[in-house]
Amino acid sequence: MYEELTLKITDDFEMSYIDTGPVSSNNEILLIHGWCSNKYHWKHQIDHFSNEFRVVAMDLRGHGLSTAPEFGYSFNQFAIDIEILIEHLNMLNPIVCGHSMGGSVGIYLANFLKDRARGLIMVDGSIHIAESLEYIDQNERIRSFKNNNPKDEIGLRYSNFFSHMSSNELRDKIIADAIKTPAHVAFESLFALYRDDVSVPGQLINVPSLYIANARSPHTESEVKEFVPNSNFAKVVQAGHFMHLESSVQCNAMIDAFIREI
Repeated sequence: MYEELTLKITDDFEMSYIDTGPVSSNNEILLIHGWCSNKYHWKHQIDHFSNEFRVVAMDLRGHGLSTAPEFGYSFNQFAIDIEILIEHLNMLNPIVCGHSMGGSVGIYLANFLKDRARGLIMVDGSIHIAESLEYIDQNERIRSFKNNNPKDEIGLRYSNFFSHMSSNELRDKIIADAIKTPAHVAFESLFALYRDDVSVPGQLINVPSLYIANARSPHTESEVKEFVPNSNFAKVVQAGHFMHLESSVQCNAMIDAFIREI
């Protein structure tokens, strides 16, 4: 287990994070989890990369052990929070790596950092064109979340994130973690997934980038390049949305190969 650290970002928000591995300005990895997830869902990457890299993983606002203020659940604010952490830790040239919603946040963050980011990795990142507020309000998933038990809704969505190869133990553990997310955090972050646009900041990213898709992902290389033109594309075999947990060796090898080239 790694030492739990905290940083006061604003008067109403303290971020929980871990900072491990050798300190090096050219070997820094920043890990950003996804919707209703937490920093320890990166455990296999932390263990693997911290032998050589400084690895920082945080709980986004409202998630994991971070506090859950009433407001601030947007890709932009998540990225601002993380940028404050980066400045606090004096990270000079991090590789930004985000899973799912964290991939979208990573796009915003890489755009903020510009050349200070060594690279961007999106592990089954959420990429889409932002929807109108009217459309979002009528969206079946949003309406369902509003009208039903939030924990049931989170559990239902998470149950579809795993492949048939995944163990019941892993699936149950990750779902149990997810349903601990406060209802307002889960809803506002889900809303952001439809509302917040990644195409504009993605077009502005000039650093080397990698998108890793899950085995069943409908995303293609050409589609990813529409959002982040300067990106490479890879796809795992026999793993679902949580590939970094289900097939960590394969996922780590893809990340390793990308890092060695940049």
